[in-house]
Amino acid sequence: MRSIVRTVCLIILYYVLALLVVSAALAEPFDQSAVTATTLDNGLKVITLEDHSAALVALEVWVKAGTLYETKSNNGVSHFIEHVLFKGTARRGEGQADLEIESLGATLDAATSKDSVRIGTVVAGKYFDTALDVITDVTMRAKLDPKLVDRERTIILDEIARRDSDPLQTVASLVAKASFSNHPYGLPIEGSAANVTAMTTEQIRGFYDTYFVPNNMAVIIVGDIEAAKATEAVRRAFAEFKKKDVPRLTTPVEPALTEARKETATRGTKIAYSALSFPAPGIKDPNDVYAMDVLLERMAVGYKSWMDTTLMAKPEVQAISGDFTTHKDPGNVMFMVGAETGAIEQVREAVLARLKQIKVVPMTDAEVAAAKRTLEGGYAFNAETFSGRARLLGFYESLGDYKFSLTYIEHIRKVTPEQIRAVAAKYINTDAYVVAEVRP
Repeated sequence: MRSIVRTVCLIILYYVLALLVVSAALAEPFDQSAVTATTLDNGLKVITLEDHSAALVALEVWVKAGTLYETKSNNGVSHFIEHVLFKGTARRGEGQADLEIESLGATLDAATSKDSVRIGTVVAGKYFDTALDVITDVTMRAKLDPKLVDRERTIILDEIARRDSDPLQTVASLVAKASFSNHPYGLPIEGSAANVTAMTTEQIRGFYDTYFVPNNMAVIIVGDIEAAKATEAVRRAFAEFKKKDVPRLTTPVEPALTEARKETATRGTKIAYSALSFPAPGIKDPNDVYAMDVLLERMAVGYKSWMDTTLMAKPEVQAISGDFTTHKDPGNVMFMVGAETGAIEQVREAVLARLKQIKVVPMTDAEVAAAKRTLEGGYAFNAETFSGRARLLGFYESLGDYKFSLTYIEHIRKVTPEQIRAVAAKYINTDAYVVAEVRP
């Protein structure tokens, strides 16, 4: 599952949602029989989910781009493209795409991750054709005007400056850098200030022309549509765009850590922040993904998690969080604490000691059941809206197969305490791991 970094403020919300999904039926976000997938002649995949409960349609395009497809020299190019897509096309001037969507009572949005670039909107069903025309245009016909590229460069550099001054994002960056010395997952999504400053329009155009092609993307449509008609509309909209060869993805295997590796930084904070990070499974090891999700939920992010009940009771501890995002390639799982500077090492060691215990002694049935309830609640919350379901389908399709999202809850329910112990023993080496720390 994609676990967005969640903090204590979300725990109560998840608990309430978990209570709403105690019965199996309420926790199922998808009617699997209503999902269809079609690959068009140009390689474009169209995934639809009919739901006529509201007169709305979520429309998204997911491109297999992002950090995984970048190098050290062009790192940040996917995020740069995300910024300039809406700045004019061969058919629309600067800002026109946004204005057209806003005239429908909607907005365009986009995001870049380690594994993908997403462009999307939610509109009233009657405006589906108009929204499809706009989304197709900005995705496939971006003008990439050098003047607008330079203007956007300044905005991205400001984003990078804010990222680098934020203590929590600094911890995450330190973890990524230390965890992936060779693999592109160690690179920041936005790139470095030096890379963004030096990046040319030609570099951006080259990456765009290579990866923003129909056979390297998927269109996701969820809502008040007829699957066959919506798929045909996409076929017409993308008919002029031909299949192209996409470079074969070859990424280096990250060498296993042989000892603890520590990265530190200072920021203008009142407390210290520290994270422990360990290797974690990728999408190709689904059973390990399910078990790791339950482990993280019980350990760090679920209602009455171990870190919540044990650490947050201490006056010197002021923040906890955890993160495990499922990636195409193996990633990492992180446990973060914020505490008074003098106590940060002791608090971090308490987390490490608990992880050592989990590797040997399985969690109780009650602990696992509680973690599953909050996981199901969080998943149901993410899938409550048409856009949420579109993002789940698109996210997993960009990693390899949208069907992962359809059976996720089914597999989570089958996870046993022994599976969690085994996955902890497999991935969490308490003698060789990454420590990241930000102090005042």
